[in-house]
Amino acid sequence: VMWDTWLFKYKSTYYLNYLKRPYNVRTATPWDGVNGAISSDGVHFSDAGAMITKDPAAVWLGSGSIVPKRKTSADEDDEFVMNFSQQFDCQPASNETTCQSIFFATSKDLFSWSLVAPGGFPQQAVFKYNLKYYKVGGRWDCISVLPAKEGYFGYWTATPLKHPNFTTKDGHGAGFGFSKDGLTWDALPTPGPDIEGEVGGVAIFNEKVYLLFDEGHLYSALNPAGPFKAEPSNFVFLAGGSAVFPRFWGQVYTGSASEVLLTHQQVPGHEPQFLVYLGLVKQVKLQKDNVLRAVWWPNNDVLKGQPLVLPVVPGLPTCPPFNGRQPCPDLTAGLWVEGTASLVGYSGVWIRAINLSDVNPNPSDDTFGFAFRWSFENNTFQIGTANAISADLSNFTLIQSIDRAITWEQGNQVPWKLLFRNMQTNITAVEFYMDDVLVLPFALPEPYLADGFLTPVGESNITQVNQLTLSGGF
Repeated sequence: VMWDTWLFKYKSTYYLNYLKRPYNVRTATPWDGVNGAISSDGVHFSDAGAMITKDPAAVWLGSGSIVPKRKTSADEDDEFVMNFSQQFDCQPASNETTCQSIFFATSKDLFSWSLVAPGGFPQQAVFKYNLKYYKVGGRWDCISVLPAKEGYFGYWTATPLKHPNFTTKDGHGAGFGFSKDGLTWDALPTPGPDIEGEVGGVAIFNEKVYLLFDEGHLYSALNPAGPFKAEPSNFVFLAGGSAVFPRFWGQVYTGSASEVLLTHQQVPGHEPQFLVYLGLVKQVKLQKDNVLRAVWWPNNDVLKGQPLVLPVVPGLPTCPPFNGRQPCPDLTAGLWVEGTASLVGYSGVWIRAINLSDVNPNPSDDTFGFAFRWSFENNTFQIGTANAISADLSNFTLIQSIDRAITWEQGNQVPWKLLFRNMQTNITAVEFYMDDVLVLPFALPEPYLADGFLTPVGESNITQVNQLTLSGGF
């Protein structure tokens, strides 16, 4: 099973790394290594095997990132540094039983990694707590960086010593430091925010520093050292739904100051059928209204496969799990659905769902489904259920409202797209975009599964349906 992901682009290849552990034993077995995958387009990935293995003496291994090692001369070959954490007994001994330290490995090809401290802990811990600013036994892992004049500014999850708003004994927040080469770090005081949470990445737009923190919430500062404060617009940047641990990847990781990417895990469903997928990579843009948003990444256009004739499925579904008659879209690979919406009242798309707990499902009499729509009344996206198809979905029951700080004029024609697929665990994962702005990665709640029948909502229409070319995830 995969967990935290980190992305790095070198030349024309995308390198994905992720935490891994044995399948279906999440609560019993800790994360025990780093695996890799590669891609020529950032969309279709191939497995590259194990990159890092947990020290046998460590309790568990935690995530990190890859940065180019800063060169001391132009004659040096390109070399890369991966940071990751491991947790051991505290050394020297203290009242705390376990301590994290950040370790490093280097590589010249991004496949073969050599540990900088092959002896492991406690003989040679690479980057340990700075006792002046941070708590022994607290969090200390997962460095994300910004370019600095002569090195890197780093941000990681740590436990500052003095934090008035922390409510738990082991409350954690943001650590901060500087490195000349990406390998040797000096810790500095926390940059904030003054709440508990994990660091999910940093990026710069128009000389302003943006920090993803506390499970996908957006903070900003005018100085790399902070203080970081809640961003007033689109603060809930990517939280909720089925997305977990969203992370920014800026210039250091993409090689381009104009391209900031976003990754996250997609977690549809729960144990005992616990599967985790890499969500589609998104782009992050500071849009014309000066609001930072996650948007459709053009590289994902390669997902659009064979066109399907509308209606996808007539009044009676002709696709599995019912009778398998043809023609039939492959819902396990997924569908790409496009349309336009005239922004009057409610506009969007509705997908029908079957209840897998029904012994004898009869889809011809079942009009229950999930709607993904824009509400012109309060300028928010809404996800919810509806038991019948109607122009305004007056029987709509709200599950989640998402405010992306967008104000459209009444009657505007806005394009939308919805991608969905049925996972191996009988969970439907959905991504919905309007005007290329991500609404939210979302999984239909169990035991409901999309059956392939869909219809526009309100002043909206469906213009195109294509098979997705995915075979693995989003």
